[in-house]
Amino acid sequence: MGDVSLDNNSYGFDELAGKYRDFYAPYFKVSVEGEDLVSQGVGISNVKVDTSIEKADSFSFTVINAYDPVNRDFDWLDQYFSVGKNVEITMGYADKLETVFVGLITSVKFDFPPDGNPTIIVGGMDATFKMMKGVKSRSWMNKKHSDVVSVIVGEYSLSANVDTTSVVYDIVEQSRATDYQFLSWMARENNYEFFVAGKTAYFRKPHQDKTPVITLELGKNLHNLSVEIDIVDQIAEVDVRGYDEKKKEEIAGVSGSVNKLGSGSKTGPAILSEVCPNAKDYIYINVSSKADADEKATAVLNERAMLLVSGSGESIGLPEIRAGKYIEVAGAGTKLNQVYYLKSATHTVDDSGYFTAFTIGGNAF
Repeated sequence: MGDVSLDNNSYGFDELAGKYRDFYAPYFKVSVEGEDLVSQGVGISNVKVDTSIEKADSFSFTVINAYDPVNRDFDWLDQYFSVGKNVEITMGYADKLETVFVGLITSVKFDFPPDGNPTIIVGGMDATFKMMKGVKSRSWMNKKHSDVVSVIVGEYSLSANVDTTSVVYDIVEQSRATDYQFLSWMARENNYEFFVAGKTAYFRKPHQDKTPVITLELGKNLHNLSVEIDIVDQIAEVDVRGYDEKKKEEIAGVSGSVNKLGSGSKTGPAILSEVCPNAKDYIYINVSSKADADEKATAVLNERAMLLVSGSGESIGLPEIRAGKYIEVAGAGTKLNQVYYLKSATHTVDDSGYFTAFTIGGNAF
């Protein structure tokens, strides 16, 4: 079974056009437990793969020839279409395909329309699904959050791509939470990202390598684009307060700078400071030191800053576009021609061809 690539490579559009035979003949393969379904005679249509940094990657496809009208029953149910079976989906053009999903079947729907043959709609999720099951309470002593993440990810037989966190805690406690909830919480506490792509779990600092995977140009390979700038959720500064029980004194921390994405001249907090000079947020939480308080304040500021720019678009189908990477936009005007973060990407192959829809985010304009 292959795996999803989340590399930092950058491609020219002409380079990908050469690789994918000028995007002629969109194609896909769906493999269940290592068997290519189409080669086994299974008719498949409407294949969709959703990738996201905020939730599990997922897929769906329709089986159009599983129903046997003579025996009035469905074929291949036990062989291929049982929940829990492993799935790999590749997409591309002609014989040039890339893996866009690795996971398992989590749903099987039987559809009997008023006209036409009954169909099966198969859906599934990546390994995040398993992390969402089972509420746990446990703790780790004298560990960094990154240490705990590595331990938990290893329990799911996933590769761990983990950036080290700085603070060593006396105790890190998981209290009545699923592993996914707990891992996501630790990510938020450190202004990190946590998500799964294929067989790898990522717990990483955001926006370290902002190299765009490709430049998409309106009117050429970018079919449509919508971008919104909104300061409603912005804050100018964050002040974190806690209390040191041992020293019997207050701990105070303030937010640092925003890790700016793209070529925009001003970040969300900078823009809000001009509109509302005193727009400071105070947060009262448990912190272990001033460094911890500063880190948490900066994490909150950066998380809110990424709500400044949002948008969506659709391009020609490109397997290289996926959540967790970056794209650059051209042809949209001086202010909007910049690098954006891909928060989600949806790959669809149907009767109309192969298209990639996406949502984007940014923190400067």
